[in-house]
Amino acid sequence: VAAAEPRVDTQRWATSSLTLAPGAVFELPMAQVTEPSLCTFTFSVNGSDAACGFSLAQGGKTLLSMRGSRHEGSVEVEGGETLMVATIDNLAAVFQSISVACELNVQPLSQLQALEEFREREALRMQLAQTEAAIAKQAEEARQIAQQELALQEKLGALQAEMQKVHKELSDCGGRLVSCEKRKLQLLADQAEIKKTLGAEGLAVTHGSYQEGGEKDGGEAGSTDAALQ
Repeated sequence: VAAAEPRVDTQRWATSSLTLAPGAVFELPMAQVTEPSLCTFTFSVNGSDAACGFSLAQGGKTLLSMRGSRHEGSVEVEGGETLMVATIDNLAAVFQSISVACELNVQPLSQLQALEEFREREALRMQLAQTEAAIAKQAEEARQIAQQELALQEKLGALQAEMQKVHKELSDCGGRLVSCEKRKLQLLADQAEIKKTLGAEGLAVTHGSYQEGGEKDGGEAGSTDAALQ
C-alpha cells in the first residue's frame, strides 16, 4: 500500500468573474502568512484585450506589480505577522468596466519541500521495485536459458557419441572394403590362372586326339591295301 503524501496547507482564493468599474480597485487580504511560503497566481480579463493591474504586497512591501490582460506566475513570501494583500485594479480605464478571473494559492515552502522529497523517495522506491522486478525477470530468464543449455549439451553429447559410432562403422566398412577388394583381386588372379591352365590342357587334349585319329586311319588303310593284294 502506497504511503499517503504529506499534507500541504493551502490558502486559496479564486473568482471566475470579478467586475471592476473604471478606476475601481479590489483588495484581498489573505490569511496571515506566518512562515516562508510560495504564492502562485493566475489572472485574465474575460472577453477583452483590456488590461488590469495586479500586485502583491506584505507589510507595506511590494512583492510584485504588473499590468496586463493575462498572466500567471509565482513569488516567494516571507513569513511574518502582517497579512499579504492582493490587489486587482481597473485604474487604466476611464469608461470601460472589466471582468477578471483570478486564482491565488499560498503554500508553506517547508511543506512543499517535504512533499517534493516524499515524491522523490516514492519515485526512487518505484524505480527500485521496477529494478528488482527486472532483476527477478532476468534471473528467471537466465534459469531457463541454463536449463536449455544443459539440454542442448546432453543432446550434443548424444550426437557426439552417435558420431563416434558412425565413424567407427565407417572405419569398419573401409577395412572390410579393402579386404573385399584384396579378395576380389586374388580371385581374379586365381580365375586367370585357372583359365590359363584350362586353356593349356585343352590344347593338349585336342592335339592328342588328332594324333590318335591319324594312326587309326593309317591302320585301316593298311588293312585295306593288304586285302587287295
